[in-house]
Parts: sequence; structure tokens; C-alpha cells
Amino acid sequence: MRCADILHVIEEHYPLSYALDWDNCGLQTGRFDKDVQTIYIALDAGDAVIADAVINHADLLITHHPLLFNGIKQIHDQDFIGRRIIELIQKEMCCYAMHTNYDVLRMAEVAAQMLQLKKTKVLEATSEDGKGLDSMGCCRRQCRFFSFANRSSKPLSCRACRFMVM
Repeated sequence: MRCADILHVIEEHYPLSYALDWDNCGLQTGRFDKDVQTIYIALDAGDAVIADAVINHADLLITHHPLLFNGIKQIHDQDFIGRRIIELIQKEMCCYAMHTNYDVLRMAEVAAQMLQLKKTKVLEATSEDGKGLDSMGCCRRQCRFFSFANRSSKPLSCRACRFMVM
């Protein structure tokens, strides 16, 4: 399947129009016409991730955080971003980021499910349809605060959690 076809499916569910203005979601490196057989998914396009994606013969690396946030003026091997771009291009690997568009459309819902929250609502709408960042919800059953805090850190794989009591 072509990279463009895969990106079309992703963007049907998580349109780039939901990304915040400062963000840089979308295809970071590569060709839209690239034939994709293997997809590698990671949080960031770090050196170890790219190396592992190469070992696993990935054609497309999908990350949450963009490799490129700001304009880039030089691409060379003395800069960590430049090295990553060079590696991706040399290996003919596409790199696609879905950051705040995913955060707005799915991340709060996933966290609420993991925490077993009900009656959730968005705290900061970032789109005309009311979707946005930050949400709050109620526990499914009454519990002690520290019990909830301890229980919540496990499904999120956190060593520490911050809670706001309202």
C-alpha cells in the first residue's frame, strides 16, 4: 500500500485540521508514493527508535511527537535532528507525526477509559466542534483520593501522577 493511502486513512480519523497552530503534524520525511509493507509506531523518532525501525525493515515510522517542530536551516551529521533526517532518507523510510491532532481527538478519551472515568468533559476547547485538550471526569465509584491516585498511576505506567481537586 502506498504511504499516501495509509496517511489518508489516518487523517480520516485524525484530521490535521485538529492540530494546534504551533504544531507540525503530518509527513515529516519521505515520499507519498513510497510502497509501505512495514509500519513502526513510537512516541518519538529518536536515534534508538530509528535504528530499531531500520532493523525491522520499516517503511513508515509513525510517531506521536514530530521530528521537526521548527524550520530547519541546515541538515548535516553534526546535529541530532540532521542525523535523524539523513538516516530516514538514506533508508527510504517515511516519518509521520500525529501529535496534537491525536491529542485533541483521542488521547483524553483513552486516558479516561484507562482511569475508568465517567461524565468526562473537555476543559479547553480548541476546535469549533468543542473538541480540545485537557479533560476532567468523575470516578465510577466513590473512593479515597490516595487510593484513586495509586490505582491511576498503574494503567498509565507512571511513577507519579498530579491531580487537581475541584
